[in-house]
Amino acid sequence: MTKAATMQQINPAKIITSLIAREREDEALQMFDALGIDTPEGYMSVLNLLGERGDDLRLLKLARRGAAQFPAHAEIHEHCVKALLREGDARGAAEAAEAFMHSSGNQGLWALWAESLLRAHEFEWAGTVLNQYMPQNPFNPGAWIVTARLLWLHPIPETRNVLSGLIQEIRESPIEYGIDQGHMCFAAGLIHEALGDLDAAWDAFKKGNEIHHAVEMAEGDEEGRLAQNVQDHISAQWIKENSLEIGRSPRPVFILGSPASGLAELYTAATADQSMGRVGEPRMFERDLHRLCGPSHEEGYGEALSRLTRNDMSSLRQRYLEVNRDRIAGATSFVDGLGTNIRHAGVLKAMFPDAVFLRATTARPQEAVDLFRMPLDPRAHRSASDLEAIQGYLAAHDALSAHWSNVMGGDFAVVEGPKRKAVEAHVSGWRAAGQGGTLSSAAFDWPAPRGSVRKRYLELAGLNA
Repeated sequence: MTKAATMQQINPAKIITSLIAREREDEALQMFDALGIDTPEGYMSVLNLLGERGDDLRLLKLARRGAAQFPAHAEIHEHCVKALLREGDARGAAEAAEAFMHSSGNQGLWALWAESLLRAHEFEWAGTVLNQYMPQNPFNPGAWIVTARLLWLHPIPETRNVLSGLIQEIRESPIEYGIDQGHMCFAAGLIHEALGDLDAAWDAFKKGNEIHHAVEMAEGDEEGRLAQNVQDHISAQWIKENSLEIGRSPRPVFILGSPASGLAELYTAATADQSMGRVGEPRMFERDLHRLCGPSHEEGYGEALSRLTRNDMSSLRQRYLEVNRDRIAGATSFVDGLGTNIRHAGVLKAMFPDAVFLRATTARPQEAVDLFRMPLDPRAHRSASDLEAIQGYLAAHDALSAHWSNVMGGDFAVVEGPKRKAVEAHVSGWRAAGQGGTLSSAAFDWPAPRGSVRKRYLELAGLNA
């Protein structure tokens, strides 16, 4: 049998799926590149793998190819839309979802379409989509989250009626304690807050936390239950995808330093949840550095940046200032911690000469502890798990402070308090309060409570406001 005939008998999807099942992921991806995939199952196998690895560049390329080959396959199109959202292209995601629904007749992506429109700030259009499809699909947690975020930003006279409908759906949900119902409780909390019913909002958020806690406890073994005491109860990716990032800085903003610029790392130290360490990491930075520098970027972002040419730096800068607006805190601002690569902050200074550089610090351990008690953090049902770990983390970073200050010189302002306060104090015209903004790490404000809301929540938590 000729080699060509042998190749024709090979089913690439089965081979790749088999390699994935045996955890030979790199070989699976290499075979995909060599042979291609010609079945929906084959596409989904590799798309799921790429999603687990966070390889959005290849995932989006493959999803688009699969969507063109199988125009009626909803799951492949869903991968494509979600990848566009993660890349910060909300408008492109909305267009892709709409095109799929119109061309295929499959209405399965309507909630994702509405979410994409919301992220693209097409609020009226998002509301139209929700009004069109929600009456036929009332128990859709994703759609309720989008509805709640929309009403939180723009309350309407019918908001209370919408809330009543949501509460009724929660009561009638087929599974009393399920992840979906927990998400719907968070949606109810946001709408309560939009109406100013802070006590009711607190109760809804608390119930959502309890549901997620109960579900994950039931699914784990005894060792898992113990581990859950120091882990988050909603995935980091879910928090990131459901946070609003809005800012109005006219200049790029780098919040550098410890520990306020490393909230994800601080949270990791306190909870032993390694996934949280990636919450604040910009995907575009990872992807572009890999494209420009190859695998060597794994040595550190700063080291990779130091090898870029002037044109590379200019191109990367423009991508952040013009393309990645929903992933960063504002249309033309760049906020990122770059925690362990602060030694290369000088490279960033050269790349963004007009940027505002801040070195943010906290008022020692208590401020860090308070972060984990914020009711809008989905982990509000517990306080900080290990005060000693937090204190140790803060102390370890003190040793680097002098070096960081030397690198940045007079341009490296020191600010007491969390990132939000740092930006509001130093960037003219930037106000996050009441806008649902997050700075780098989305985990701690979902969305950001207004000042009066935060005060009431602290009172309900038994803490000093």
